[in-house]
Amino acid sequence: MSKTVTESWAAMEPKAKVVPYQLELPALGPNDVEVDVEYCGVCHSDVHIIDKEWGDEASRFPKVAGHEIVGKVSRRGSEVRELQIGDRVGIGWYRRACLSCQECIQGYENLCPHGEATCFGASQGGFSRKTIADARVAFPIPKEIPPEYAGPLFCGGITVFAPFRRFGVKPGDHVAVVGIGGLGHMALKFAKAFGCKVTAISSSADKIKEAKEYGASQFINSSDEKQMKEAQGTIDFMLVTVPKKLPWQQYTALLRRNGKMAIVGAILGNVEVPVMTELMVRQLTICGSITGGRALIKDMLNFCALHQIFPKCEVTTVDHLNEALDRVRENKVRYRMVVKL
Repeated sequence: MSKTVTESWAAMEPKAKVVPYQLELPALGPNDVEVDVEYCGVCHSDVHIIDKEWGDEASRFPKVAGHEIVGKVSRRGSEVRELQIGDRVGIGWYRRACLSCQECIQGYENLCPHGEATCFGASQGGFSRKTIADARVAFPIPKEIPPEYAGPLFCGGITVFAPFRRFGVKPGDHVAVVGIGGLGHMALKFAKAFGCKVTAISSSADKIKEAKEYGASQFINSSDEKQMKEAQGTIDFMLVTVPKKLPWQQYTALLRRNGKMAIVGAILGNVEVPVMTELMVRQLTICGSITGGRALIKDMLNFCALHQIFPKCEVTTVDHLNEALDRVRENKVRYRMVVKL
């Protein structure tokens, strides 16, 4: 099939403002769909890529970022059966997976070594009128989820939802969410809907009211030594959503014996915890998690539709994309940014 040229918004060099750009889309393959983009979230990962903070491998210019895509199918390849023209779908961090490697077969398409990220490296993302993805990783959006709020679910949403399923969180568990931002506020909503006792941990005391509105029954100010000490040994599962290094032993001390800590914040550096006196004697688990496979994404969408869980979003138009990127860059958004194409 012939290639399509579409209007997009690209950074022409690192840290540059995005400008209109005529983007040539790849040819539509037999398992692909072409999607008319309606909305695209603006994630901090987009800023990292535009600003070349993750190096040459992540950022090739001109760069069209954007990986929280919502739109309607406008064309489909000859082998596509499940999606119809006009279906509203979402596309997240990856637009392809091989579906035949060990990771894919086990349901970890997000870990596919042969996959293609949506806007990483040479791939061009969703700040565009149209995009192309494998139909098998383009997910129908339940009608109960407003399309303007759906995009962030395909990155931030699945990032915090997946650990609840992956690490066996169950009703009645005491869950702590570290950081009340773009990831953390959604994690609080999920934890409450899972039937957990929910504690928010943050150094921002001004977020107490919002944290409780999102599902927290308790709030710990991490700058308050007394509050942190009183909470020691009370947490079954801790989700770390902040992208910064923490005084790790202060946080592992909050876990009960056999407790788990899952890290989803993009933290540079190491996690330093004594092996014998912490990990072994108290039988703690410290692990990472990144997005989720196809089954988990479908599970999350159905869960959100059932429990009416949506991210808190600021929605603007693509004419204000540079302002939106700057607000994300300066951490001024509460809590997710979305542009309408």
